[in-house]
Amino acid sequence: MTPDLLQSERKIVEPHTEFHSFRIQPYAKIYIKQLTFSLQSHSSKFFKVGDRLRVVISAKNKQGNVTTNIGDYFRAAIFNRQTRSGAVGIITDHQNGTYTATFRLLWEGQVNIVVKLVHPRQAIDVIERTVREHPVDKIMFVKRYLIGNAKIDTKCNVDPVVFNNTAPVCNYSDPHAGAMWYCEKAANISCNTSGYHGRLSARVHLLKDGEEKLFGR
Repeated sequence: MTPDLLQSERKIVEPHTEFHSFRIQPYAKIYIKQLTFSLQSHSSKFFKVGDRLRVVISAKNKQGNVTTNIGDYFRAAIFNRQTRSGAVGIITDHQNGTYTATFRLLWEGQVNIVVKLVHPRQAIDVIERTVREHPVDKIMFVKRYLIGNAKIDTKCNVDPVVFNNTAPVCNYSDPHAGAMWYCEKAANISCNTSGYHGRLSARVHLLKDGEEKLFGR
């Protein structure tokens, strides 16, 4: 922003809207078609640099009833490609099916507005459930020992509970650094034996039938 813009109060910005989804999932395609975006009723057609621009987000069905989820994850931004200017907006969920995206107008000229639906509420519910059910075992790690020509692997993680067995565990945690790290103890190998750590190429199935549609799978 140039000094001229900082001192100008007579300059105006003209908003131009571009509303779309961040990533259209199969479920979200129908939902997005119901979403409507409008400037707040008391907003002016022209704005001065420094003004706040507010965009109302809601969804209505054919009968005119509000169908917007409470707790959708939106992102919003304003930008101007010619001047390479941009700023993020603040999303407010009013808990009644409507959202407001608020922007501070920081430059003179055209302002493009982008509102992105990152995840609908249903997808967020699935994410929160998987975090509760699988807090640390979504990704598993391994420690590999090289003993002669043999390669011996043991599972590692920040919580030994995920190993699901009663075998001895090597504790490599560093309480001073606040780092927790445990590995299954290999048979006849001391915990002090050096090895290599890496990610274990195994997947934990997190989604129930049909939930993959919420994430575009």
